[in-house]
Amino acid sequence: MHYFFFDAAGDNGFQIGKASSSRGGGSKPFYVLAVISTPSQFDIEDRIRKLKTLWGINENQEFKFHTIDQKKKAPFFQNFADQNFTGYVAVWDKMTSSQTPTLEKLKDGNKVTSKLLAPIIAQAVTPTNGPIIDDFYLYIDERKNNNVVKNMIRKEISDELKKLKILYQMKLSPRDSKVIQSIQLADMVAGMVMDSFETANDNLLRIIRHKLIITKI
Repeated sequence: MHYFFFDAAGDNGFQIGKASSSRGGGSKPFYVLAVISTPSQFDIEDRIRKLKTLWGINENQEFKFHTIDQKKKAPFFQNFADQNFTGYVAVWDKMTSSQTPTLEKLKDGNKVTSKLLAPIIAQAVTPTNGPIIDDFYLYIDERKNNNVVKNMIRKEISDELKKLKILYQMKLSPRDSKVIQSIQLADMVAGMVMDSFETANDNLLRIIRHKLIITKI
């Protein structure tokens, strides 16, 4: 069994150019999806728990890129620079991507996420430096993804892997990222990569760049 943890940063909407709002009044120009791939279910979670203990952070408090103390961002990524994982990251630049017109026709942000996530999973299960991963568990944040979204994701991944003629077993589980804390690493990676594209500052990215495979959509 192999383990994937997924989270995203930005938003999957199209109202670019309007002021961003938590009420949906606008959209960021970038949408970043991150999948953390690891052969161990617990190594990343153990590292996160130890880091929270070291920093005196309550275990129920989540590591999120846009809320974590600015001074802790670099040390956080330094703590994971030697961890056994690969991060597969897709950056959708809505302003320049040739896929934007096609994605916009979906008229549903959840469908967009599902459509963009499936090729990342296909990439992750066919690593260049190892055998095909045909038995895996995919965790997604349940607070962002309901059963309807879960079914969308399942179908898109199934269609994508069928194209590759891969026989696979997948367990797809929406779980609270406070419980499955490895999802928090996916959040931190997605947020950091988006920030590096928005600000053109790659200081944080350079710390962990060797662990990431980044694709610009």
